[in-house]
Amino acid sequence: MSSVPRPRRVLEWWDAIARGLGLFASLLIVFATVAVLLADTSMDAGSQPYGVPPRYYLALALIASAVVGLMGVYRGSRPLMGAAGGLILPIGLMSLMAVPAVLLIAACGVVPAPRRPSGRELAAGVLVVVLGLAPFFVPALLSSTRCWIEIEDAAGIRYELTQGFPQDPVPGQRSVTCAERVPDVAAFPISLGLVAAALGLAISSSRRQIAPPAASAA
Repeated sequence: MSSVPRPRRVLEWWDAIARGLGLFASLLIVFATVAVLLADTSMDAGSQPYGVPPRYYLALALIASAVVGLMGVYRGSRPLMGAAGGLILPIGLMSLMAVPAVLLIAACGVVPAPRRPSGRELAAGVLVVVLGLAPFFVPALLSSTRCWIEIEDAAGIRYELTQGFPQDPVPGQRSVTCAERVPDVAAFPISLGLVAAALGLAISSSRRQIAPPAASAA
């Protein structure tokens, strides 16, 4: 007869379901990330005024969600699975990525957990979401009107980026394309740094969760 109590076995079964949901959702996000990165680069030509094409911000957000989700599955951390779902939720509201978002959030809050997460773990999960959403809010905060000037001279055709609409024509100017609320050059490295901080926090919180208990004094 098995020595494992039935309630514990049931919780282990539920935990396996939660990890399975988290793994499946995280793999879907990985495939979506690869699809974005391998997309036809000709799509970037339609956004000439952008220093960094918007799809790279999307890929950065997807990478953050996938890494946090896989980390939550590996560590068995429900707050990290929920954080991964929160990171992908803004994209999911506008696309089929709602599927992995719902699966991750369900794995976090719907499936019974073997233990109740501590307040520190929950706070870390919320902070991971706030930092990991940088690819969405940083470009919006650091944006301006940018113009892409096509110039033809003796060397051929070249392009220049300007801040705002040029007041005077540039010699050899052929066309000007402008767009509002274009992310500044600094927006991508700042987003990258905040996402890196989110991943570092996720690693730190998951290590604390699985750290072995200190040996009691004899």
